[in-house]
Amino acid sequence: MSALLTTDSVLHCPHLGTVRPETDNDRVRFAGAAAVRETDSFPISGCIFSTSNGPHPCVRVEWQGTALRSTVLDDATLTEDSVGFCYAADDALQGAVQISGVQSQVSGG
Repeated sequence: MSALLTTDSVLHCPHLGTVRPETDNDRVRFAGAAAVRETDSFPISGCIFSTSNGPHPCVRVEWQGTALRSTVLDDATLTEDSVGFCYAADDALQGAVQISGVQSQVSGG
């Protein structure tokens, strides 16, 4: 079982932009941080990726590989084994989310 992601999890795009989970979950918390779900928003700020045509930053995340046996408010939870794909504003796939900090109290599968 893998640790569940929360609003305190440390997430980055492949270009070191910060992924900030935004959730309306105000009921399920671990160590004071809200559990995040696949249906939450994951905007990205500070991405420095650029192409020959100019800046092309990551702006959002779509997740695959949610926890199969745990839900929060009827939505699938995310774990450190979930895969988040980062996309630019033009829907170009730019790489995967880097997960480097998670809570260690609760896990899900």
